[in-house]
Amino acid sequence: MIQTLAVVGTGYVGLPLALLAEQKGYNVIGVDTDSDKITLLNRKVLPFLDDGLGEKLRVSNVGFTTDFRMVSNADIVTICVPTPLDENRKPDLRFVKSAAEQVSANLKSGALVCLESTVYPGVSEEIVLPALRDSQKNFYLAYCPERIDPGNAVYHVGNIPRVVGALNPESLDKAVQFYSSIINAKIIQISSLMAAEASKVIENAQRDTLIAWANEIAMSIVRWGLDASEVLDAAGTKPFGFVKVNPGRGVGGHCISVDPEYLIERALERNGFSHNLLMAARKINNGMPSYIVKLIGDGLNEVGLAINNTGIAVLGLAYKPEVSDVRESPVLEIIKILKRKGGRIRTFDPHVPKMSNKETLEDAINGASAVLVGTAHKQLVEQVTPKLLTSHKVKVFVDGENKFDKKGIKAEGIVYLGVGRR
Repeated sequence: MIQTLAVVGTGYVGLPLALLAEQKGYNVIGVDTDSDKITLLNRKVLPFLDDGLGEKLRVSNVGFTTDFRMVSNADIVTICVPTPLDENRKPDLRFVKSAAEQVSANLKSGALVCLESTVYPGVSEEIVLPALRDSQKNFYLAYCPERIDPGNAVYHVGNIPRVVGALNPESLDKAVQFYSSIINAKIIQISSLMAAEASKVIENAQRDTLIAWANEIAMSIVRWGLDASEVLDAAGTKPFGFVKVNPGRGVGGHCISVDPEYLIERALERNGFSHNLLMAARKINNGMPSYIVKLIGDGLNEVGLAINNTGIAVLGLAYKPEVSDVRESPVLEIIKILKRKGGRIRTFDPHVPKMSNKETLEDAINGASAVLVGTAHKQLVEQVTPKLLTSHKVKVFVDGENKFDKKGIKAEGIVYLGVGRR
């Protein structure tokens, strides 16, 4: 008998899961409150950039809808909704709460409900469980935190190991059976819902901390007159005990820049524990946009210019290369600061045309005295050459992700500045 899966939330996490499950033989329904997104999906149009997903969507028979009543047909429900921060950078769980309530109101008796959204420890039992109990129906509850890396050509939703925790042994068995049926990787069973929730937030808290360490090292090393990239590359040749992480213009996206805040806030509120290291890492990474703006200002000062009333091209707006996602992108904060300082900002991102005020790379660079590559998309790395910069009379180049030819750019008489490089 073919089972029906309802995926609540059809974004970067939910859509790949829905298409994968259909390929594995499930009847799949995609539910989302965003009517514009649902319209695009039903037209077989991706609402975001993902080279590997477009063809899968075009040949799929997944039904996409805004009608939560369709959940009543589902044997399995996954909740894959956003868990952002509010205006005070506190955990915002309204999407999880709303989704749980809508699922509860339309729940099929005996269904498995699995939350995939990243949350702090306790959310499944404190928010999702009470909502489902309001249905007065039998159900199974599990937590399987999403693991997905948009733009990664090697690891995708179908081959990344997954962690599963559940309300009880029966729920755990149901969840493991489901994920084992669609994922070609190890399914790790963990003791509880809360343990699974904790495992997810610490994954990204560690990444945030390592990046902050690299950024701090880079900002220190350059003051010695050294190149941080050279020094970190040398340290990275040690075959054990050293994890090489590259510095850059700050972190963004739906995980690294958000998840540590969930752990920090909940630990303090619930347990009175202060995550001093995580808070320090957040401060460092949140401060990188200001550091980049300082580099731009320093470079312009070297050529007798100021940020105010100077043309500055910002290339790459997304939070990471080869995606169109701008959530929490540090580049957007860089632009805000430059504008406050009076810079005349020209923006271009081949993957984010709606937020670019120039249609082409050449248009963006033309008339700019300084160029910042904020996100090193492959296209930009290939096309932004020393020759191109020289032909447009660029005086200052700031390498936000340390991906460009420092020697070649400096050989053209252009001031080069990177994160820990000059």
